[in-house]
Amino acid sequence: MAANPHKAAYIERSYESKFVPIVAGASESQAIDFRNHVMLQVHVPAAWTAADIGFKVSTTVDGTYVPLYNEAGDLLEMILISPSTALVATPRVAGGYFIKLWSQSAEVNVPQAAERLMEVVMKS
Repeated sequence: MAANPHKAAYIERSYESKFVPIVAGASESQAIDFRNHVMLQVHVPAAWTAADIGFKVSTTVDGTYVPLYNEAGDLLEMILISPSTALVATPRVAGGYFIKLWSQSAEVNVPQAAERLMEVVMKS
């Protein structure tokens, strides 16, 4: 029997949700293994020291993490309008193997006043 050329292609997607902390006094989260994912959503807690969220990336989990920029030299970041918000990262983040969420403002570290636990949802 011939394949139906009008049948829509189906791509199975899976989701993974985990909690990622930024410890008190720090500005970076623990590493997130993003190798098999294409989308990142971050849920910022209500208690949040005012800052935007940038991304630091590395090709290995224990490697050196560097800020992630686009081809124009602009920092890839999520502008936080208010705490207790869910934000979706730009698809350009999908190229990162390991990612750390970075509490920052104008590319300057903003240490969190207390431990902040963020839920991240990743889609493969």
